[in-house]
Amino acid sequence: MSVPRFTLGWVYNLDEVPSTTSTSSVIGLACAFPSIAVLSVLARIALRRSKILSLGLDDFAVAASALLAIAYSGITIYQTRWGLGLPAEAFPPVNAITYSKVQFTGGPVYCLAILGFKVSLLASYHRLAGFNRNYRIVINTVMALVVANQVIYTFLLSFGCRPIAKIWNPSLEGTCINTLASYFGLGISSLIFDLLIIALPFPILQRLQLRMREKVVLGTIFALGFFVTLTQVFRIRTIAELKNYTDSENITKWSIVEMNLGIFVACVPSFAPLLRFIGRKAVTGYRSQSRGLGPRGQAQDAYGQSYQRRSRVIGGDSHRSRLDSEDDKIALWEQKDWAGVVQQREIHVEPSSTEHVRATGANSPEAAEGYERDIHVVREVMISSQHR
Repeated sequence: MSVPRFTLGWVYNLDEVPSTTSTSSVIGLACAFPSIAVLSVLARIALRRSKILSLGLDDFAVAASALLAIAYSGITIYQTRWGLGLPAEAFPPVNAITYSKVQFTGGPVYCLAILGFKVSLLASYHRLAGFNRNYRIVINTVMALVVANQVIYTFLLSFGCRPIAKIWNPSLEGTCINTLASYFGLGISSLIFDLLIIALPFPILQRLQLRMREKVVLGTIFALGFFVTLTQVFRIRTIAELKNYTDSENITKWSIVEMNLGIFVACVPSFAPLLRFIGRKAVTGYRSQSRGLGPRGQAQDAYGQSYQRRSRVIGGDSHRSRLDSEDDKIALWEQKDWAGVVQQREIHVEPSSTEHVRATGANSPEAAEGYERDIHVVREVMISSQHR
């Protein structure tokens, strides 16, 4: 008979081979999900830095949440050494107190980890709010309530007994709050706030001047939060099935899934420009051979749409130059952030040889050469910021 992995030699004080064990699956979850969360956060930060954008509250909050998720997974893996994942009949009784101490440290870490990605999502909604004062007030109010809720339950889980040691050693004299009721309260309140956070962006999305396709994409991105809500529902169900303080395998698993999936969902909106860029480049490459000229000799992009750039020479004649490459079009697209906010720019071209152009004639080869040489000397002036 083969010995299951992470049993004998891994679990302290375990003398017999258990008939079944879930230790491997617990450790697998504790390693896989934080890896996805950390990679998501690193990609998010790298994308923002590549666009020379400063990091905001949403970035710092989700990064802190990822660090706490790593800490929670570390606690979980260490807890398997004291019996997490073993069936009740195989659990070494001598491990109960230490097991409970380790589990006690995980409660506050969980509360603060899910607080981080909720705050990150709410803070990112400010990009949608623009100058809508009422919407900003709603966001800040919900954020304050979420912070208060999580902090309260962090204190309840940390100081639920007097003395505190009674939390992991029930034989001590003292009093405790109803721990099971606290777990239910935290789960239900988190579920309510999850639903509220998911619903918040949709009213403002309806008012944005976006194409229907863009609204659907953004709505789908925010609706990914429903997956986090579902994990919270499953987690609440496992709370109802708890038999004792050491019967925490399922609730621990769902906690890992919830916090790391929440971090991933909080990062997904920042991936939208990258995904659109990849999709556009893929379509462009596929259709590059079929690209032709549109009406009036305008170049066509991969979607068969004509485009051109308008430029104005300061102190000289007006000229018009076409976008001669897909990179130009992408450069304009990159001005969008994930919320579809576009910075409209007016391009002013300042050729250093304006007098030379006038002397030789606007249609002469010398003028054309001078214009092509000086077309790269541009000055961009912000003239408006709008939602598209």
